[in-house]
Amino acid sequence: GLNHQLMAERRTQLEGAWVELPRELVLHIFAFCGPATVGLTLSRLNSHYSALCLDDMLWLVFCEAVGIEPDASAVPEVEEGCDSRTPPNKLIFQSFATLKWDMSDSLQFASVTKDVLTKGLQGWWSTATTIQSYKSGVHYWEVVILNESTRGLMIGVADGYAKHVENKAQSTAWFYYAYGACTTIGGPESYFRSNSFELFGNGYGKGDVIGVYLDLDQGFLAYLRSNEQVPKFLGVAFTAAKHRFPTTGNIAHTGRLRPIVSLCQHQDSVLIRPKPRHLSYASLAHMI
Repeated sequence: GLNHQLMAERRTQLEGAWVELPRELVLHIFAFCGPATVGLTLSRLNSHYSALCLDDMLWLVFCEAVGIEPDASAVPEVEEGCDSRTPPNKLIFQSFATLKWDMSDSLQFASVTKDVLTKGLQGWWSTATTIQSYKSGVHYWEVVILNESTRGLMIGVADGYAKHVENKAQSTAWFYYAYGACTTIGGPESYFRSNSFELFGNGYGKGDVIGVYLDLDQGFLAYLRSNEQVPKFLGVAFTAAKHRFPTTGNIAHTGRLRPIVSLCQHQDSVLIRPKPRHLSYASLAHMI
């Protein structure tokens, strides 16, 4: 009725007043709200708030408040498609702005967009890598499990393309299985061809967000589970010493590692996304 109409008009007026405020003042006010309110509530109110909530300087304030050092180091190599920002404090934030699946294997999937895969009816496992790849440095990305029904889904990295994973002599892949185990598939030596499994984590399923932390400088692959606020460290799954995990300058086949997933069941679906802006590599390294 009339009351609802008046309330709607009043809300529009208030939102308009906030839009007219200087950006610096709004960010100063947001800083008092805390990271949870900013990330989970304010960012969803409208597009204007959403853009403000992604401001690097705002999250720098939140990091400093809890004693987390910001990431002041740049990725050694900035490749095409990378997102590089230099905010006023001169700290450099560099990472891929987007991660896109390689469309060359799209026939295995019912649906493929730049960041979402949905498995079709063909085959048992359907595997895909991203176009983007890494040959040095520290990297983090997340895989959102949109749908998964058999605990057969696998998330990891590979030193070749998806089409090479089936031919184990042409590529090596390091995977974290959804049911709670890790395995190495492929490679020229019997250790890799044995496909041995090691129990790891508690597994994952529909609705989970799995973070992948790749450190090529030190030679290890770790996983985290995110609840959209703070990732929980699951552990280091692969190391250079124990699993012959590659390091910078020592990557076989293509010379680069690519994010990879393998979907098991019809209609299994995942979304891949790069490192959120509010997470610095320094904060992630502190967890590990």
